[in-house]
Amino acid sequence: MDVTISIEPEIFPRVQQAASAKGQDIASFLSDLLKDFFTNPAARRAPTRTLDEILAPFRAQVEASGITDEELDSFFEDLREKRFRELQEQHG
Repeated sequence: MDVTISIEPEIFPRVQQAASAKGQDIASFLSDLLKDFFTNPAARRAPTRTLDEILAPFRAQVEASGITDEELDSFFEDLREKRFRELQEQHG
């Protein structure tokens, strides 16, 4: 059965890259992905990594950098403020 779908422009390059990495065209890649989803229960489960496991590489980089907690807080606060100002300019 043939089905036509729309892929949002933001994710299309990622789909294209994933298909290419498997040596498939997009239609074959998505067909295999759907088949796997509906025939393999493990494919439907969310990743089981804990937040600590996900953040471990970031924490290691921060520790290796020697940055203090205060410097890290300031860094993220500056980024947050910068993004807030950008959004205000876009919508203001």
